[in-house]
Amino acid sequence: MIAGVRAAGILEEACRKGLDGSGSLQREVVRGLAQDIGRQLDTLSKRIASDRSAGPLVDAALACADLATLAACNITAVPPEEARRVADAVHLAAHAADALAGAAGEENPNDRSEYLMRDARGAKWRADLASRQADELGASEGAS
Repeated sequence: MIAGVRAAGILEEACRKGLDGSGSLQREVVRGLAQDIGRQLDTLSKRIASDRSAGPLVDAALACADLATLAACNITAVPPEEARRVADAVHLAAHAADALAGAAGEENPNDRSEYLMRDARGAKWRADLASRQADELGASEGAS
């Protein structure tokens, strides 16, 4: 969970860098979304501290997968010197999504509804896709 909050902060900071008076509308929107996801993860971490059922864990996994996807889709929108940090944020958020989704299935075996587990698998899949996308972008930028 902490990795997801940290990844949100990295993406937010990367989008803030390079914003001058005119700014980039895309970076401003992404920055706002990263802030929102960071706040959502912070709230979920407090809920998970008192409720270790699968529901909040899956919600957190989905939020981290959303964050990984958001970061991966915007690696090229940040200043070039920030692209590596955003790729790192993708991987942080993806690893958090994977761990949280896995914990959802392990923490409370009696609370593993079919729909929750489908959402957990979906979060893992989306996070993995975002990681692969970030890796491909990094490889293509390194080749040029």
